[in-house]
Amino acid sequence: MDTPAVDSGATSAQFFVGTTSQLVDVYGMKSDKEFVNVLQDNITKRGAPTKLVSDRAQVEISNKIHDVTRAYGIGTWQSKPHYQHQNYAKRQFGTVKWMVNTIMDRTATSAYCWLLCRMMYICFLLNSCVSGTLNNKTPLFIATGSTNDISPLLVFQWYERVYYKANDLGFPSESPELAGHFVGIAEHVGHVMTFKILTDDTHKIIYQSNVRSALDPKERNLRIDLLGGEISTPFVKSRQEERKESAKTDNDGETKKEPMQTFHLSELVGRTF
Repeated sequence: MDTPAVDSGATSAQFFVGTTSQLVDVYGMKSDKEFVNVLQDNITKRGAPTKLVSDRAQVEISNKIHDVTRAYGIGTWQSKPHYQHQNYAKRQFGTVKWMVNTIMDRTATSAYCWLLCRMMYICFLLNSCVSGTLNNKTPLFIATGSTNDISPLLVFQWYERVYYKANDLGFPSESPELAGHFVGIAEHVGHVMTFKILTDDTHKIIYQSNVRSALDPKERNLRIDLLGGEISTPFVKSRQEERKESAKTDNDGETKKEPMQTFHLSELVGRTF
């Protein structure tokens, strides 16, 4: 990847797909040497697979990987060189990548959120949605045998601007809320309605359950939004453009000057230039 992931600094990702369940998992990595670690993490999270299918990448057939597969009794199989269609993960990865690009384009997501979008949102979404090829069951149900709760997916949209409860702020000089963006569901922290928030001030990932949307114009936190400028930046004309518009001509061809525009102070509060 040409952009390191925010917070973690990962520059690549390892993709796992269940050939029967279609369950997908993604792990960020800073180097290929971390593959053995993310494989063990996936075994801890999902259990040992019956077979590890790969494309014969050196890191995936190393001695350390053989030690792991022998310890867990995992079979191995590799696709032929230049026959990537034999690897089921390649096809599913193309679907996930297309969905990530589409969502990031539609929501103006920053490039450094590529791993958050792919790992924390798209994979969670695909694992929680029914599939016709699975007889209208979800991948999580096929893999675990239990019905998963989709309630966290119904609260916020990807990269939605939100307010979250802040701790230890001064009263009354500071607002009890801070702003950020929704970037996923916390599967292993707190209760089921705990979310991952990308904070505006520190650009770090925090876990919060006391979160509300910032999109409702009737429920905006003006102390936060005014300090950070307007949500939609106003268009400000240059002096040259103003001169051109003021030098308009009337029907007789004579220059007609328009009166100077004035502003009230209340109209300038919270605006940025």
